[in-house]
Amino acid sequence: MEYNPKHAAFARREFDAAGVGGSVEILEGAALDVLPDLGTRLGPDSVDVLFFDAIKNEYSDYLSLLLPT
Repeated sequence: MEYNPKHAAFARREFDAAGVGGSVEILEGAALDVLPDLGTRLGPDSVDVLFFDAIKNEYSDYLSLLLPT
């Protein structure tokens, strides 16, 4: 997930160059906008690990969107 389109394009090029571009999906947009759809699309119990390197004061919001209620 990448907010900046320039950074997303760079990441796509690098994944392609590494030969894993077909196995990686880069979602563009703000995490709080992208995560709700991602959680719905993947369904419950489909992710084992989450790693965030994002806006620190939004971490609790990210988790509330993805953790089961």
